[in-house]
Amino acid sequence: MAQSASTAERVQRIDALYQQVFADPSNVELNITLVREQIAAGDLKGASGTLERLLIIVPKNRTAQFLMARVKSSTENYQEARYFLMEVLNAEDTTPELRANSEEFLKELDDLTDGFSWNASLGVNAGFSRNPDAKPDNPSYSLLAPTVPIDVKGGSEEYAGMSLSGQFEYRLNTYEKRILRANLSHQRRDFLTYDKADYETYGGQFQLLNSDETPFLGALNVTRIRVRDYDFMDQVGVSAQQSVMLGSRYRLDGTGSVNRHVNRYSPHFKGNEGKTGFQAKAGVGVNVGLAGFAVRLGADYERKDANITTNSYHQSSLSVATTIPVGAVNVGANLKMARKRVDTPDMIYSALRRNDTTTTLALNAMLPVEFLSTSFDDKLQISLSGNISKTESNVSKFDTTKGEVTLNFTYSFGDK
Repeated sequence: MAQSASTAERVQRIDALYQQVFADPSNVELNITLVREQIAAGDLKGASGTLERLLIIVPKNRTAQFLMARVKSSTENYQEARYFLMEVLNAEDTTPELRANSEEFLKELDDLTDGFSWNASLGVNAGFSRNPDAKPDNPSYSLLAPTVPIDVKGGSEEYAGMSLSGQFEYRLNTYEKRILRANLSHQRRDFLTYDKADYETYGGQFQLLNSDETPFLGALNVTRIRVRDYDFMDQVGVSAQQSVMLGSRYRLDGTGSVNRHVNRYSPHFKGNEGKTGFQAKAGVGVNVGLAGFAVRLGADYERKDANITTNSYHQSSLSVATTIPVGAVNVGANLKMARKRVDTPDMIYSALRRNDTTTTLALNAMLPVEFLSTSFDDKLQISLSGNISKTESNVSKFDTTKGEVTLNFTYSFGDK
């Protein structure tokens, strides 16, 4: 309640200052006071507009230039932030106090934009998975992607898991915002009784990010999946994403990837080497910014070729996702409908060409907990996630309803 009252008072002060500035637009002190209130309220767009208008009236006002550098830095326009700081530092009429503040901020800006940074996270989770129909019959061989858990064969199965990841980043060019990034990750899930579904993944991703007005992300991905300690699947591929801003509220994303799947030969599973092939995926998404939250609408097409018949398919999907802040908790929802067609008839169970329609609803509630630290940027995130997936197929063996619920604790830390 106290925070709400404080916010209401700030809004009232800003409204009052707007009226005073409107009545006396050339009053420098009134404009500076309004900018400080806008920055404190997080209204960086409003503060930038006020400063732009003020700098037209008084182009060499050093306080306004310093505040503009702050605003530009907060919106990651580091080149412009540095330009305004240098204007302040190179001017002879800059006051000693403002010069000292500008020199300190310039050091902060250099630390923020240049060189090497890192962060890491450690997570533990527990939950249960439900597959009451016990389909398909060979769940341990149904893994097609490292982000899709292996199906449990019937009943409820509790599981525990852990994850470890690290990200290392080097800014190649401050002004063009080109970043070289490496991500390393490890994930493990152990079922309490159904050990055939246990799996472990090791991942590495090397990215080149250009985060200017039309962000581009290119990546090389390497993944190894280990099932039951001896069956391995390797995946190597490249991916790319290009984003285009359409006004202030819309963003269009285009994505594509090509992967090579290689299932390593194991004496414990004859025929494992047959699950080898290429996977290609293309998609487009539209992100819409609404009042307090964003919505993403996406469409994807996926194609996989493999030596084993049931591992070759076409799949198209439509999805809608959003994250809505509810107090301190971020609630996410994702609804996806996918249509999958297996290339060849299912020779074992049917002479039909198999067609599946899968509808998946996933919900996630995240609570971030901040820590006080002088040397690290620490954060604990507690989340509860759940999903339910229903598949309807023209081959009845693959009709199934599955679901799982997971409680996650993730602790992340890194340099500032």
